[in-house]
Amino acid sequence: MGKIKKVLYMLFFLLQVLNIYAQKSDVYYTYEDEIKILIQAKKYQEAEKKLRDMLQIQEVVSPDIIYYFSLVLYENEKYTNSRNFIKQYIAVTKKSGKFYNEILIIKAKVDKKLVNIDACKLCDDLGMRYISCPKCGGEREETEKCSICNGLGKEKCPVCQGQGVLIKKSLMDKDHYSTCNKCRGTGLSLCSKCKGKKELKKTCTECNGMGKKASDIVCDHKH
Repeated sequence: MGKIKKVLYMLFFLLQVLNIYAQKSDVYYTYEDEIKILIQAKKYQEAEKKLRDMLQIQEVVSPDIIYYFSLVLYENEKYTNSRNFIKQYIAVTKKSGKFYNEILIIKAKVDKKLVNIDACKLCDDLGMRYISCPKCGGEREETEKCSICNGLGKEKCPVCQGQGVLIKKSLMDKDHYSTCNKCRGTGLSLCSKCKGKKELKKTCTECNGMGKKASDIVCDHKH
């Protein structure tokens, strides 16, 4: 009886797994149908969202879905991402893909767009217009308070250790005091790091030293 129960349990578990897989497949095909309708209606933004939702439930997608991605991303002016999906489609299907001719048409359009983008100095690789970095104002660097002198521009004199005087022993073993030549008796000298400027310059953390950032404006590649 123990063995029979074990077999029945395994069969029940297998049926549950198959049921979950079937439900998942039904959802997958429902998504695909909805995506086709959205593309036909030229609702490309909604189609892209639906495609990305599909990736959440199905890591491995069909070549058709890869094609839909390349089309939708092109229409949404995401040319670099579109090109990546085009490469995937051709790599997977070679010349036997159902949408092979269509993918070549999209590829030609994407290549034309990316030629303009690659040559343009006004936008990034995705074709988004550059603007001056809001943090450094295009200077590529930002300033920060010197960490050695805490923004004072001076630090304890390294010669007299901040005492302002030097003490030497004479032959008679007596202390001889003299004013420190480096700090002139103040006990302070110019900060060794900022040289008295109180601030230090470093590469801008906002733009990584480029002096510009991509905006959400699609570039027209014109000055």
